Amino acid sequence: RRNSETVGNVNNMLSARFIGNIGDLRDVAISAAYQWLDEQQTLQFFDSPSDSGFLDRSISAQSWHLNAEKSIPFKYLDVLFGYQLQHFRLKFTDLRMPNNNLPTGLETADLQRHHQGFVAIAKLSPPSDSPLLKRLSFNLSARYDRVVDSQSGPMVENTPKRALANFGESFSRNSWNETTFKFSTKLAGNNGKTAYHTFVNFGTNVKFPTLLQQISTRDVLATQISEPNLEPEQNRSLEIGVQITRAALHRVGIYGWQFSGNFFRNTYRNKVRSYFLPGTPIAVYDEVENASMNGLEAKQAIYFFRKKMTVEIGAARYFFSDPATFPLRSDRKYILNVMIDQGGYSLQMHAFKEGEQVAQIRNPGGGFSSQYVPANTNINLYFSKTFRLKNVKLILNASLRNLLDDRFRLEGLPIRDRRYYVTLGVQY
Repeated sequence: RRNSETVGNVNNMLSARFIGNIGDLRDVAISAAYQWLDEQQTLQFFDSPSDSGFLDRSISAQSWHLNAEKSIPFKYLDVLFGYQLQHFRLKFTDLRMPNNNLPTGLETADLQRHHQGFVAIAKLSPPSDSPLLKRLSFNLSARYDRVVDSQSGPMVENTPKRALANFGESFSRNSWNETTFKFSTKLAGNNGKTAYHTFVNFGTNVKFPTLLQQISTRDVLATQISEPNLEPEQNRSLEIGVQITRAALHRVGIYGWQFSGNFFRNTYRNKVRSYFLPGTPIAVYDEVENASMNGLEAKQAIYFFRKKMTVEIGAARYFFSDPATFPLRSDRKYILNVMIDQGGYSLQMHAFKEGEQVAQIRNPGGGFSSQYVPANTNINLYFSKTFRLKNVKLILNASLRNLLDDRFRLEGLPIRDRRYYVTLGVQY
């Protein structure tokens, strides 16, 4: 509850999974789940200071999920086929209450989604007699998805010309068909002192906007509501990485070191972006037609005293087509970690420096804006100790976050203040 907005949420799920053989059909995995959600929302809507008010929404969602997989092993090749069936139903009511007028009427909708997915994965691991190429694998996957959204039984009282949330009277159905492919390769080996691991991944991915996202676009907070504008988010990705580990057994105190680094590139079409009013866990969404994000990440770790102490330093640099498309992502980050584990005690220091961030927010007075969050340097401390009392195991954890106590506030909400946490776990 904040700024007169409220949310109440109850989310439940039942699931079951079977792995084994069914008669002569071997290596089968089947899972099923039923999920139901009930949520009450109160949001502010606005067109102007004189034409604003509150929107009371009642949302009820049910969904069925069925997944079936069959693997077929060969000598050096493993093949997996999978089928996924999902059925969603979302019912909601929408009552708009202007500040200076009587309620404009109650709207209801019954939305349904039928989603089928087919996937095939092949993993090839040819043998190798060379320790420098001890492990080599190639993975290829293909997936086809078909999504059909439909609306039944819409009802609008007193406001027949106003669109039903994000689904107008002209909306009949969404029908999406998408095919995605992914390829990856891994190489690993060692010469007795130095081990390496490299990988290359590239392919495509797609995310379909959920029914709840489609009725929660930015336009739902305006008095004149438009047609749905969320389309499937498509992503093309490339990632290249390497990890090198070397032992240093004959050096006093130093046990070894490890270096890891990777480069990635993601390009998006219809990138989904979310907006929050700080402190209110209710999101609204829009899309950016084209976006991209590239990055370089590197980390060096040194192990001391047979790995009882580890020191890590790392750096990352990210490049965005538009920082506002990737809310609260820094364009750079530097870290220093010191970890000590000895005799059941664990102590960790995490020091970091982050670059400027951009937050996409809904303003309390109406409208949307980009809030710039300044660069941040801080230190976190963590401590844990395990105790045993016969058959009872006690786990004590303590942490100190933001030791430097940054007083920055985002729309009045402190997000970097000093915080203490102490937890005790009991295991029997």
